[in-house]
Amino acid sequence: MQERRQCRDNLELASHVLDESIAIMRLTCLVRQHLKKNKIHAAVKALQRMQSLGVQGMRARVLSRLLQQLVPMLAEEVKEAALKDFNLFLSRLRTMSVKVGRALLEGTLQRRVNEEAARQSATRRLNGTDNIPVLKSHTGGGDEDVGVEANVGRAEEKEKGDDYQVCGIGIDMGPLFRGLYLYRKLGQVPELRAHLRSLRRQHALVDLRAPPLRRGEDAAAAVRAYLEKVLGFFVLDQSMCALSGGEFV
Repeated sequence: MQERRQCRDNLELASHVLDESIAIMRLTCLVRQHLKKNKIHAAVKALQRMQSLGVQGMRARVLSRLLQQLVPMLAEEVKEAALKDFNLFLSRLRTMSVKVGRALLEGTLQRRVNEEAARQSATRRLNGTDNIPVLKSHTGGGDEDVGVEANVGRAEEKEKGDDYQVCGIGIDMGPLFRGLYLYRKLGQVPELRAHLRSLRRQHALVDLRAPPLRRGEDAAAAVRAYLEKVLGFFVLDQSMCALSGGEFV
């Protein structure tokens, strides 16, 4: 009788250990599958489920030791994937600086033209000279306020993000939110902030260097192109700070 009870207990223990082993293997595969698809949020959640298994306690000590080794290793893999995604995002921002700066500069010029037209119209009404032609804009675009303040004011501080409008230009901010989500879970946001500042400082040293003026080159056009790049760079920096919920300030 005692041998039967012992045998039943052993079978029950073996069944629990097998279930726990399958759960560990399944979650390990799930984390890596999510990483291959660049699903950082899903990978973090699967990793958290693995951690909860360790907190609950495993029947077999060998499985507990396995979890203690697996969780930090997988966490590092998730972190590396998120950082790679974040670095690619920062590289793409460098190519967007000129477009954003040009849109901001043209929007500023358009507003000034509109303000001048409104001032002239008011003067004509006062002087009774409505037949004077209205000053028209040749910069293109509308009279919409495309200032960075208007765009940043519409930002939603959320973990998942897709296209975000900066001066009328759609930019995928998903990598920014994914990186923040992971580093918040790891409690390592200062590390990500330091990495961002270091990388953007390197980009600034290269991208914001004033180019030499070549002989025969249009000086006004060269200065404007440089201003567009500088404006775009700092507008994007300000947008990232706003979208980070103050983490990157």
